[in-house]
Amino acid sequence: MIDTSNHMNLKIVPILKRYFKINSGIHINIFEVTNLKGETANILSTYIIESLKKHKLTDKIIAFSSDNCNTNFGGILRKGSNNVFSILNKNLKTNIFGVGCAAHILHNSMQSRADVLPVDVEIIVNNIFQFFHIYTVRVEHLKEFYEYANVDYKNILGSVKTRLLFLITGNNKNY
Repeated sequence: MIDTSNHMNLKIVPILKRYFKINSGIHINIFEVTNLKGETANILSTYIIESLKKHKLTDKIIAFSSDNCNTNFGGILRKGSNNVFSILNKNLKTNIFGVGCAAHILHNSMQSRADVLPVDVEIIVNNIFQFFHIYTVRVEHLKEFYEYANVDYKNILGSVKTRLLFLITGNNKNY
């Protein structure tokens, strides 16, 4: 799995590996993060292949997951040879499975269903966040309601511009 986060003049690209162990289930680990000079299919695929070779994983890869953009998959029909998915298949001499970004797939599905609602759900959610996020008294009343309802309180999250996969690294200042 890869994703690119643009922070001013940086193109930060984490590579994650997802694998399954019989005794402990599914695991996801970050095994590379770097700042690339661009986001072309050749730059990204070269970085991925070099990382796979470095970690001796070239013969273990069965799928590639990323945004559904043309650079990564060659468009909606997944045609062409100048995209990361095609270049990986060609250079790794295998037939890996292409998986679009699960977060985007889920978002698009939810957006399609939300479009038929008579209200704008995104505006409602943002208004709820704005109502609570800086008012301690309001949050305390909300916590009291949660306690009354016998539900664990969780912080209300707002929207951010940072890409999904990059959030997994937390606040690590080394990247």
